[in-house]
Amino acid sequence: MRYVLLFVLSILFQNINASEVSELLQKYSQEKYSFQYSIEQERPDVAKLLLLYYPEKINEVTEDGHSAFELALQYGYEELALELLDHGANPHQQLLRRDEGMYYFTFYTPLYFAITAKSIRCVQKLLDIGADTSFIYGKWVQGNKDKISAPHLAAQQDDN
Repeated sequence: MRYVLLFVLSILFQNINASEVSELLQKYSQEKYSFQYSIEQERPDVAKLLLLYYPEKINEVTEDGHSAFELALQYGYEELALELLDHGANPHQQLLRRDEGMYYFTFYTPLYFAITAKSIRCVQKLLDIGADTSFIYGKWVQGNKDKISAPHLAAQQDDN
């Protein structure tokens, strides 16, 4: 059965044969952050394969605070970002990063990444599945949390 599935996937991914699909899955699934690694290697096709085999890894966050959804948009893979949402990427996930040399943490949400990437389709999808627009980005400084809402951030974006 596994070989049949690999053969079907090889047809879907056109220039990749079944043994190459198996090899790619083996290689990328062993990485600590499979989705992020495949995107950073500019292999959105592999990330799509991983969606089928390892959906439980969709919401993993790297040690430095990066999600697969964020990286998909950063690398210009809007279709992959939409597929990640369709397969269970958390629309409410808050990513925490400690800014280099600073004494504060920054929080980001998927809606922040969709707005800053100017991905209207991802923004619409996130709104459709109930993403919170009241808080999408903020800084936590010595117990105080400054928040920025989605409308506020959208208004700050230029028209390009």
